Amino acid sequence: MVWMLGLAQCISWGILFYAFSVLLPPMVSNLALSHSALSFMATLSALVAAAVAVPLGRKLDAGHHLKMMMIGSLLGVLGCVIWSLSHSAVGLYTAAVLIGLAQASTLYEPVFAFLLHAFPSEQERNPAMMQVTLIGGLASTVFLPLTTYLIHSWGWRGALQVLALLHVIPVGIYFFWNGRTSGHVPPVAKVSSGKILSFDWTVFSPQARRMLFILLPVFLINAVVHTSLTTHLPSALQSWGFGALAASWAVGVMGAMQLLGRLGLGRYLRLLKQGPLLLLPLMWIAIGLLLLTVTSDLAATWIILGLIGSSSGLLTLLRPTVVSRLFDVHIFGRVNGVLALTYQLARAGGPVGGSWVYESTGSYRPVFWILSALLILAAALSFALKGRPAGLS
Repeated sequence: MVWMLGLAQCISWGILFYAFSVLLPPMVSNLALSHSALSFMATLSALVAAAVAVPLGRKLDAGHHLKMMMIGSLLGVLGCVIWSLSHSAVGLYTAAVLIGLAQASTLYEPVFAFLLHAFPSEQERNPAMMQVTLIGGLASTVFLPLTTYLIHSWGWRGALQVLALLHVIPVGIYFFWNGRTSGHVPPVAKVSSGKILSFDWTVFSPQARRMLFILLPVFLINAVVHTSLTTHLPSALQSWGFGALAASWAVGVMGAMQLLGRLGLGRYLRLLKQGPLLLLPLMWIAIGLLLLTVTSDLAATWIILGLIGSSSGLLTLLRPTVVSRLFDVHIFGRVNGVLALTYQLARAGGPVGGSWVYESTGSYRPVFWILSALLILAAALSFALKGRPAGLS
């Protein structure tokens, strides 16, 4: 089951997230819309995903994991089909809204919530999460070249229609396992009533609120850094004298090392035990970003990006691990929903902030200095993230 969930994540990440960057150039050439108007599709999807993150977290706490992911995958199929048939901004933005809903209800957070309930023991859950994210981490490696090939063979509209067909696979996986796992997943506590589109802080214990108020800026900073780095790193490397091919390979090294970082989760947890789990990877990335601004050697750059990539991969799995240690299982979905909201807002706004700093200074180095300083602040805050599980008041 775990490997099938990983396959579903790989397909969804590849189609709902990574394919857009390859589809954008032919869309700009083919449609009578500006580059910024078409790029807004990605921003709109992120904003929609942010808007529904908290209410979906409530649904996860009510135990609707696989059903939510199945419906979300169907929305992804529908979004790709509408996208492929659209000739105007209205159609494209409608597709973007559906893609945003699909992202919020399928990408990692619902799977993590399901695995938390399916594997109450951390010793069983961590290997399961590692397997899912290892396969999911291959999404860019598989779907960027695949989407490029499909565009060259059938155009961007035909490519989207093939991708829509491929996204039926996750629908089938979630449909197959929905109901078959009910005997293995412990019953979920009843979710308190309230407005489903709001986050009711009053139901949380004082300790839970304190932990969440600390955790939010830590993961918000990490999300801003991740999205800004993904957007600006290739251009930054080229501005520092590296060729386009060398910059692409360097970014590829960082992506590959994320998988290695996830493989090291078990050993890292054994070494750190109950200490501040987020401190070291946050500091490693902060130091790596500073080193990137002062080196001009390609081999050294590869090593630094490998360190950043492995730390980033480790942080992907540390997020659900830290949340499961700090908060009771019955509020995991709502807490993770708030964290997902911060990630989606960072995805929508982080790259814009980086662009503003670059345009103001004429250099990418201040961008990396600011990101490094933010990570050091996040690492300092992470010292307070320890204690026994906190829950409802």
